[in-house]
Amino acid sequence: MNGNSFEQKSYLQELDPIELDALLAISFDWREMANRLSMFGRNIPHCGYGVLSLPQTVFRMAQSAIQNDIEFSGSIERELNRRHGRFLEMVSSMEAAEICALVQDTLLNSRAETGGFLWALLTDSRECIQKFSGVFLQKILTDVFSSHFSV
Repeated sequence: MNGNSFEQKSYLQELDPIELDALLAISFDWREMANRLSMFGRNIPHCGYGVLSLPQTVFRMAQSAIQNDIEFSGSIERELNRRHGRFLEMVSSMEAAEICALVQDTLLNSRAETGGFLWALLTDSRECIQKFSGVFLQKILTDVFSSHFSV
C-alpha cells in the first residue's frame, strides 16, 4: 500500500466481536463458512483447536479472516446483502417505533429471518436503529437459552 492511501475497512470489521459472532453463526452453516474460507486460501483443520469444536474453530477463523482480509470480508458482506436484501429494504423503510415493536415481538422462527433482521439492524444508517441490535441480540440469547436448557 502506498503512503497516500487510506486503509479500507469493511463494515464487518467495525462490528463488535459478539455481534459478528452472532451474525456469522446465524447466517452461515459452519460447513459453508469452511468452504468460503478455503476459497480464500485458508487451511481448514480436520478437528477443532483445544477445547473448541470444529464449528467453533471455523467461525473463529472466519472472524480472524474478516479482520485481516478485506477481500474475504467484502465477499461475506456481499453475501449477507444478497441473502438478507428483503430485510434491508424492509427495515430501511420503517420508522423507529415500528422497528422497536418488531424487535420486541419478532418470533425467532428461522435462522434466515433472524440473521436478516439482525443484519438489517446492524447496517441501518440511523444510529437509533443500530442501538436496537443489542436488544435483538439479547432476545436471541434469551430465546436460545430459555428454550434449550433446563434449570
